Amino acid sequence: MLSRSTLWGLLGLIAFLQSSCNKNEMDFNKFNGYKPSPEIITPLAQVYLKASDLLKQDSIIQYDPDGLIRFVYRDDSVYYMGADSVLDNINFSNAAVDYTLGNVTLPSILSTKSITLNEMLVDLDPTTSQFFTDNDGKDTLFPAFSDASNTSYNANKATNYEYVNISQGHMVIAIENTFPVEITEFKFQLVDKTYNRTSGVFSHKNILPGATSKDSVNVAWQTLSNNLGIILTSIKVAGSTGNVRIDLTDAINISLSGKNWVVNGGKAIISNQSIPSQVLSFDMSDPNSDFRLKNVRFGSAKMSYQATSDFAEILNLTVRFPDATVSGSPLATTSLSLPKGSQSGTFDFSNANLHLGSVPTQAYNMVRASISGSIQSSGQLVVFDSADQVSIDIDPGSVVVDYVDGYLGSKTWQVDISGLDFSALNSLGNGIRLTNPEMILRVDNGFGIPIKTKLNMIASDDMGTAVNIAPPTFNFAYPSIAQAGNIASSAYSINKNNSKLVDALALPPSTMDINGTALLNADGFVGYRDHAGRFSKLKIGYEANLPMSLIAKNFSISDTADIGTALSGTEKFDFLELTVKTINGFPFEGTIDLYFCNDQYQVLGTMKDITVVTSAIPDANGKPGKAGENTTVIRLDNALLKQIGLENASASQIIFSTLFNTYDQGNQSVSIYTDCDLSIALGFRGKYNGQ
Repeated sequence: MLSRSTLWGLLGLIAFLQSSCNKNEMDFNKFNGYKPSPEIITPLAQVYLKASDLLKQDSIIQYDPDGLIRFVYRDDSVYYMGADSVLDNINFSNAAVDYTLGNVTLPSILSTKSITLNEMLVDLDPTTSQFFTDNDGKDTLFPAFSDASNTSYNANKATNYEYVNISQGHMVIAIENTFPVEITEFKFQLVDKTYNRTSGVFSHKNILPGATSKDSVNVAWQTLSNNLGIILTSIKVAGSTGNVRIDLTDAINISLSGKNWVVNGGKAIISNQSIPSQVLSFDMSDPNSDFRLKNVRFGSAKMSYQATSDFAEILNLTVRFPDATVSGSPLATTSLSLPKGSQSGTFDFSNANLHLGSVPTQAYNMVRASISGSIQSSGQLVVFDSADQVSIDIDPGSVVVDYVDGYLGSKTWQVDISGLDFSALNSLGNGIRLTNPEMILRVDNGFGIPIKTKLNMIASDDMGTAVNIAPPTFNFAYPSIAQAGNIASSAYSINKNNSKLVDALALPPSTMDINGTALLNADGFVGYRDHAGRFSKLKIGYEANLPMSLIAKNFSISDTADIGTALSGTEKFDFLELTVKTINGFPFEGTIDLYFCNDQYQVLGTMKDITVVTSAIPDANGKPGKAGENTTVIRLDNALLKQIGLENASASQIIFSTLFNTYDQGNQSVSIYTDCDLSIALGFRGKYNGQ
């Protein structure tokens, strides 16, 4: 630690005064018996002091190229924050999504009905009916007939469904004529007997023997059972022009089949079939945080899931995350064989890069999943609905995040740095006011986040007096996303123009405490510009750069010199004079008070306001120029000598108190340079009376 006398090289004069009173060098009893001359005149010493000798460069004292002396205090890391402070606070909430089965296709359905000639006889006139009965199996003329009796017939039930809700498709009606004559008209209604409604009305004409006539009806958005009926509203059969075989088993064969049916529910046998791929989105937003992430890279990241299916058949699903890659390759797919009920597992995102901004409706925090697969049929009738769901619930658990970018939210960190050591400044003492100090905060920031700091910097002296330096608010520089992994270094000046640094250093302080807040994204969301990774860190250092530019008013230093019996015998002199001639290249001036005390510190005699140096004259910038010259004669008359020099009660202590001002009574800032020097010449004259 620097002593004040070392700090003020000019105070070497005081040190000389101390040494000149040293009992080993000056013992006035040696003049006992001295008779040759009543006056003694002798030069005592020539002293030369230079600032560069008194203030040598070290870890604190440094020289500018022009010789200006400054104190520099530096600590490269008074505050450090690692990546964990941000990344460990990136939490993902549980997410859920419902995969809806949608429409399914069914294998071909078929209902048939054969209306034989024999069945029609009951509705024909008795003569015609009897003719057919009598001629069954014979070759004869086939008589023409017609029927409009609205006879109802039950179709054979299809076995692969019980009922279905049809979202698209047609019912195809095929009429096959096995009669030996033409059917000129065939009209009927298709009715659903379960739901008691007509599903279609059909009319076929001119169906030749052995021919088939087809028609279709759109049955979209109908619920259709397999309990179908046919109401024959009109049939006209032409007679033959020649003999034909009469066969009562000849029939009109009616087949009812579905074409391109897509069904959204019902009870049916669902065949093995592929499921159209669906792209779903999981919202991973944390309700307790306002972050909006675009990209994340995981370390260890196994997210557990529970999948629950309402569907009656086994679903073989493939889950793919189209926005996830590992080392540039797509993330491995996950396969699920999911029967009705629940099943648990994990999605492994370890070491994956995941883009969370592909969903237009919310371009952040969203994970897309592409789900495709197939239905594994049991071959049994099952009840199903297009609204049947597979619910997938994901629990992120304790994933490890290695990197994120986007918007990391608005947060507040507390900054608390206690007990910075400024005791070297404390050694300056009161009365010195540095006029151009600067404290520099040096920030190395690897977080790609706007950080605004609001700090209190409390400087305190040993008496508990404190001054808040009140630095300005700083906005730390930060690397862009394109610069991720780099450090943005910046420096922020705290000086006389933007703070109370001058007042704080004038205490002078022994310690400094820094506290306050660091605000992340203080302006809220302005874009997806933030990033942080395991490589990120924030380090704050400081540098106190204190050039020896100062003002001192009534700067006082007191000290005590133990001189033993050195003044014993001075009462034998009529007077003693010490002549001090100074050539002062330092920009200060001052006086000294001397108190001669016994070993009980009782003052025996005093000398006050002795001018010892006059200031060098500084230029407008405070640099000393022309040296100040001064000659001072310090006269100790016999009365004072008797007070302080009695043989048995001489002064054994000299207390000296200096009072210094910088140039112009401390009204102008001055600077101390390495070439500042002080030349002191001392002479001694005394008159010895020998009494």
